[in-house]
Amino acid sequence: MKLEHTIPSLQVSDPDTLDDSSDFIAAKTERHTPDQAVLDRKMQEAAQQLLNATGYQILNRAEVHVDGGAVRLSGLVRRYYHKAVATTAILKLDGVTDLKNELQVSAR
Repeated sequence: MKLEHTIPSLQVSDPDTLDDSSDFIAAKTERHTPDQAVLDRKMQEAAQQLLNATGYQILNRAEVHVDGGAVRLSGLVRRYYHKAVATTAILKLDGVTDLKNELQVSAR
């Protein structure tokens, strides 16, 4: 027997109070199984290990988010090259269904 948990990604207490000009994105409810959550967590850990193994310390601070095999990277890097290295590393992972590399390049 599989148990499914419904996890709302956004909660609004009273959507009727929002006017049409509001920058509102409708809440999307996704279904996740406990098994998927475990797989996502393992993939997140593996992704972080791959980034750490690149030898670029700046990538150790990248944030890795995984949802159903879709990986999203966020944070700051100093060069576009670091962003490309991160992409290459993550694409080596088995089970990656999508990659959004949102690492920002900043010389600071």
